[in-house]
Amino acid sequence: MKRFVCGLAAALALSGIAVANEPNDPNAGFPPCGLIGFDDFDSSGVYLSRTITPDLSGSTIVGSFPGSRNDVFGVVDRNVNFDFADDSLSIFTGDTFGIMPEGGAGQTELANRIFGVEDLTNPDNPSGTGMAKWNFDVSGATDLKIQFRVAAMGDFETGDVFTISYGLDDPNATTTAFTFTAAVNQTLTYTMENGTNTNVLDDPISVNGDPNAGGTIIDNCFAPLEVAVPGTGSTLTVKFTAVSDGGSEVFGFDDLRICGTAPNLPPQADAGSDVTVTDNDTNLSEDVMLDGTGSTDSDGTITDYDWYIDAALVATGPTPTLSFGLGTTTVTLTVTDDGGLQSSDTVDVTVLPGGDAPSADAGAEQEVTSTSKTAPVSVSLDGSGSSDSDGTIVSYTWTENGVEIATGVSPSVSLDPGLHTIYLDVMDNAGNSARDAVFVKVLPSGVFARHDFDANLDATVSILPTPGTFTSPADGFGVYQRNVSGSIPFGLLDDSGSANPSEPNLPGECSPFAGDTAGMYLCAKQDAFFGVIDLLNADNPFCDAGTATFVFDITGRTDINVMIDMAASGNFEANPDPNDPNGPTCDPNQAGLIDVYDWTYSIDGSMPAPLFTSSVDEDGSVDQAFFDGDVITIDDPLLMNGTVLDNNAKTISAAVAGTGTTLTITLNARGDSGSEAYGFDDIVLCEDTGPTCGAGCEVPGGCADTNGDGAVDLTDLANVLANFGGGASIGDTNNDGSTDLTDLANILALFGTACP
Repeated sequence: MKRFVCGLAAALALSGIAVANEPNDPNAGFPPCGLIGFDDFDSSGVYLSRTITPDLSGSTIVGSFPGSRNDVFGVVDRNVNFDFADDSLSIFTGDTFGIMPEGGAGQTELANRIFGVEDLTNPDNPSGTGMAKWNFDVSGATDLKIQFRVAAMGDFETGDVFTISYGLDDPNATTTAFTFTAAVNQTLTYTMENGTNTNVLDDPISVNGDPNAGGTIIDNCFAPLEVAVPGTGSTLTVKFTAVSDGGSEVFGFDDLRICGTAPNLPPQADAGSDVTVTDNDTNLSEDVMLDGTGSTDSDGTITDYDWYIDAALVATGPTPTLSFGLGTTTVTLTVTDDGGLQSSDTVDVTVLPGGDAPSADAGAEQEVTSTSKTAPVSVSLDGSGSSDSDGTIVSYTWTENGVEIATGVSPSVSLDPGLHTIYLDVMDNAGNSARDAVFVKVLPSGVFARHDFDANLDATVSILPTPGTFTSPADGFGVYQRNVSGSIPFGLLDDSGSANPSEPNLPGECSPFAGDTAGMYLCAKQDAFFGVIDLLNADNPFCDAGTATFVFDITGRTDINVMIDMAASGNFEANPDPNDPNGPTCDPNQAGLIDVYDWTYSIDGSMPAPLFTSSVDEDGSVDQAFFDGDVITIDDPLLMNGTVLDNNAKTISAAVAGTGTTLTITLNARGDSGSEAYGFDDIVLCEDTGPTCGAGCEVPGGCADTNGDGAVDLTDLANVLANFGGGASIGDTNNDGSTDLTDLANILALFGTACP
């Protein structure tokens, strides 16, 4: 039962002002409201900002001016002073003044905190004014309204004015909603909370004008007011201003609320956690139940769950079951709410093959010789050593530099002169796969000297600094070989996979390191190579430099070409770094360190001439493919004679001008600290004697047998057509620097000729 009846509730309702039916109920009286923001002055609120001037929150009695607890502006409770507290119910039964009840039935909220004003004119506030301002986020909302409760008691003066104004995207809040002024010459009987005590006072507060001209009297019982805010915007500013000249007049308001129709918020899709299952029945697929039940919609309901694979709708509903093949499939869940808004999330479903993995064997290393400096050679690959212990191998795929070059167990491929690293990937009937690599070296004709750090040692070699002088296992300059060298700098090795199963690992030879992202030489490379990494260390008497010299006998040789297999891995430096602290320790005139790997040659002691010149592409990058299939993009790659090097060795060639008896080839290397690695192998010297051609296939200046297989046939015709209109190529039969109609005529004229 209500303990007393408020006068305002019994007053006539005015246009634009909503009057509560049950003002004592904290939630009654307000018209239906979609709450967007509020300030209840207790412990909660939803607003962007609130500023109160003067700010009395730090006062000894919160909300009171330092000089007097009876002068108030701000958020207060019943303890601020007796003028605010209605204690008539029990504490002070004779109380006849106050607007904040003790907290009887239906009054709990009003018994807590409100925004109160009393006597702003005092030595602490000479202006006699106060202002409070709120900013609310109303982005996208429509039908905006401002609601609050108000109460007042006292004998007000003409100078007492309280105003509520607002502004939509207007921080000055220039639109007046409510003005509270003294109803001069009016008398109001105030009833206290106990329903018995009354107090008759002159000049009460009236809202929006004199009560005789449409205004409404405000009494000591909090009653709600509401005003509509036309339009839309992003920020609603509500401002309260007060002028109070003194006395025991109290004014307060509570529960400032912003209402409206909030914008529909999108749902949040949740496709569930990534799923990994194993195809134990080896049927190459597994059924997996997807789970979108974690999806939510904060302001409505989700009406549709749509699942897509590669933009194709594959299922609906929150928990569909789908069949997935081997590998990883990304599934996208799109949910739609009851307002038509959508959001998406993805889940990866990985199906692992069951059973045991096969064993890949790409065969033994091969070395073949071409009929000329450039003619390709047909090479037979051999994957017959591959096996599967619990099934059968269903596919053999051969690739070079990531490009498929053949399929099948033992295919034949056409390879140009140079080093070829060829990968074999096999897959069994359960979808398991395995990889192996084989090295095929195609030598040009006319090879007369070779130094490959293994069996072919035709050069006298000197290396400075002396190999083995570096104590750091990460630094190196010299010849290395798996299972032979005491240690090999890890930055030179690609240990992301195991060695060739046809050549079993010896203890400690090659332990796979999953995720290896640095290095060049595979576990399958069992022979020696020359590696350079980080020459700048305390053990190098030449600071950041190293030289390797190779001396060959070239007596009687002419038209000499030098071919070297080179590889590089890392982010190289081309320009001196002025901030490199190691720079001045090497050369006081040097601002910083760079990476240089330049080759020169000298015949019989002549002035060295460039052979291979390195450079760094500071603006470029290169993709490095590792044995395990990972591809890592590396910035600032190393180039040799303009050819980009990567971690898979390739053959670089250059001509030597002149003749004599002794050819000296020198690597002059400089490398700063870091993990930039450079390696080389198999220095080959050959005479460019021109193409050899079997009898009957000669053409003026060359040979119609473009691939040197002993016949002018469809392969030769295809070589011409594939390169037609280009420069010198495998189809340039007469070596005139272009592949043109003359070459086509040469092929057609001798088509079908055998020339062993």
